[in-house]
Amino acid sequence: MRKGRGLVDIDIYNELLKVHGASAILIENTTNHRTDPRTGKLRAEIHEDAWKEVKEMVAKWKRLKKGKTQIASPVPVKKVEYPKTKATPVVEKKEKTDEQDLIRKIKNLKPGDAFAYKNTGFGLVSYERGDDIIERKKGKLITDTFDHGGMEWTGDTWKFDGGLGLVTTIVLLEQVPPGKLV
Repeated sequence: MRKGRGLVDIDIYNELLKVHGASAILIENTTNHRTDPRTGKLRAEIHEDAWKEVKEMVAKWKRLKKGKTQIASPVPVKKVEYPKTKATPVVEKKEKTDEQDLIRKIKNLKPGDAFAYKNTGFGLVSYERGDDIIERKKGKLITDTFDHGGMEWTGDTWKFDGGLGLVTTIVLLEQVPPGKLV
């Protein structure tokens, strides 16, 4: 036997071939099978690069046979490093404010809902009762009063700009100041 190479008895070699990880190492690194002239036993010759690992497997197998320790596999376990996960930021749920609730109600008006038209222009403000919604068409609110062009959504109310400074918007009845509704 040359320096760095090792011999493994064939019975131990055959037992280690049954172990999944050990069989791959043994098959790749077996260089020769030969009979030991001194004992007459058949032995497998292991390459010097893997001898340290195979020698450790054989020692663990012998300990297992004697019943000293229970080992799941005589193959050394490689530790796998997984990337650390980052905590997901928690989004806080915002409470709805009264203003957001009013805007949502205005945006979702349906036929039959009561509301008020707020007319502004020339320094005057007036409120008229309305309940004449027909439909929504192409992102516009169509009413009996504004049936030709419809009213456009501004982000907080429905609006119709009649030109010459006259603007009509929709507000809810609860937004109308007391005594101002015509």
